[in-house]
Amino acid sequence: MKAVTVKAMRAIDRSAVRDYSMRSIQLMENAGRGVALAVEAELEEMGAKRPRVVVVVGKGNNGGDGFVAARHLLNSGVGVTVLSLAPLKDIKGDAGVNAGVWLKMGGPVLYLKSAAGLKKHATLLRHASVIVDGMLGTGLTSPPRGLYAGVIDFINALKKRVVAIDVPSGIDATTGRVPGVAVKADVTATMAVMKTGFFLYPARALAGRIEVVDIGLPRALVTDERIRWNVVTGADMGCVLKERAPDAHKGSSGHLLLLAGSPGHTGAGYMAAMGAMRAGAGLVTIGLPASLEPIMERKTTEAMTAALPETAEKTLGTASFKAIAALLKGKSAIVVGPGLGCNEEVSGLMERLLGGAGRAMLPMVIDADGLNALAGRLKSLKAAAGKGR
Repeated sequence: MKAVTVKAMRAIDRSAVRDYSMRSIQLMENAGRGVALAVEAELEEMGAKRPRVVVVVGKGNNGGDGFVAARHLLNSGVGVTVLSLAPLKDIKGDAGVNAGVWLKMGGPVLYLKSAAGLKKHATLLRHASVIVDGMLGTGLTSPPRGLYAGVIDFINALKKRVVAIDVPSGIDATTGRVPGVAVKADVTATMAVMKTGFFLYPARALAGRIEVVDIGLPRALVTDERIRWNVVTGADMGCVLKERAPDAHKGSSGHLLLLAGSPGHTGAGYMAAMGAMRAGAGLVTIGLPASLEPIMERKTTEAMTAALPETAEKTLGTASFKAIAALLKGKSAIVVGPGLGCNEEVSGLMERLLGGAGRAMLPMVIDADGLNALAGRLKSLKAAAGKGR
């Protein structure tokens, strides 16, 4: 799955309209319907018997999505009120069209003129089963102020279930920054593609569970290889992890050699070994400094251990290479680095491993201190590139 910046998402939207003759109002319709489905799922999970939903909207396209969502929820029998932070006459374009549809079908809408007016509508918000945040979208250019900041603070203080439209109001969807106050959402129904900011601090803690809403964009636009950010999902891993034969056993499911550990850092090797077992490796052997091997042998039950020659600092080093080379026989892949330590001996070992593992044609994952050990020594890494299976 791809993830995009705000700039890239705008380019995708423009291309859908310009190159594929899609109508922006139809995209808004699809977006609002997706938000309504996300809200209905929350209400079902809550077991709300007489659900009440308040959709808080601004004057932008997020607000338009909110009006569409409100319409679909009302048609489904949910009690819905729209609370607008902008005069309806100021809501233009596709958002204005959907605001007009809401009014024509008799949908209730209240206009909040100032932060002081929150007291008048406080009861409405306090009794809501779910609050839908459609105030500010990806067009955020400055911190929310005045009325918007006051409403955001009020909603957060209520600790109600919140579904955000596309992005929680106040979050920079590209960088994850929160320049002022921001809505803390339980669910973010984001449109078409994940946004890069959702994976960065502090936005990650505010976005809640992220649901990607299919708004009908052509697949070519949202899977374009020029989009540089990728999100690894369960579906992606399902393509990588092949189904095993009925008679498969540990000997036929790969044997990983993990080179890890130094004084005070055996835990890193232990966690990496357990992760490899959890991921499906049939066999795992942890190669570590000889003096630390008894510790690891007590910590692990499934993974095997191999005591290797060590340096005076009790780390692996160039003197360990010969024993490591002997361990390569019968292995499927190598992981090197967790808790390995940082010194010249470790750096020397890394350079030899890049050449030795390359000759053995084994895939290698370099992690943590393995990467630190190569600082300033990238020639050996570049020379080894592409030698694995």
